[in-house]
Amino acid sequence: MTIKDKGLAAYQIRNELKEAARLLMKDQTAAEWLDMNEPPKSLRSLIQKAYNRNFVGDNTWEYVIESAQRTRKEVDAALELTRINHGPKL
Repeated sequence: MTIKDKGLAAYQIRNELKEAARLLMKDQTAAEWLDMNEPPKSLRSLIQKAYNRNFVGDNTWEYVIESAQRTRKEVDAALELTRINHGPKL
């Protein structure tokens, strides 16, 4: 599997898990708020962000993979979640 394939898979899996988590949230009002105000980032926007940081080639896909492993600070704050360090990212 190429780094691009891994990046695309990581992006897709993250968005699928995010959607599933929102469907399973006890507070569906909060889930609806998230859907409207914090939608999943598009692949295009992630690629653009990587480009803006001067990432090219495999570095772009490594950025996409890393971004799929991070939480979004804004969402954590809105839901009053505590960020936990689960060790090194793979």
